[in-house]
Amino acid sequence: MNELQTLLNLAENTDNEKDIVYVLSEIAMTELLDRAIARLQTLTESEQNAIASIILEEIEDERRWDDSFSSSPDVLAKLAASAMAEYHDGETQELDPDNL
Repeated sequence: MNELQTLLNLAENTDNEKDIVYVLSEIAMTELLDRAIARLQTLTESEQNAIASIILEEIEDERRWDDSFSSSPDVLAKLAASAMAEYHDGETQELDPDNL
């Protein structure tokens, strides 16, 4: 496991704000992320915790999606081929947002 993944795992598996701050300080951040962290530091503890929870949940959601897609590329390819076959056979219709 690489260093970045180890740090992300630590951040995901801790409720200790100091551990999360350590992890963030060890990751080479983009300028935008650096500005966001600086802005977060001006918020109250409860606001920081709320945003940290959102970020960690988003990272976990992305990991789950990546795992799901990587374990089922054949299923996705078959679904795509089936959808295209239905389209070419004239078995589909345009989506009409007014009639949903």
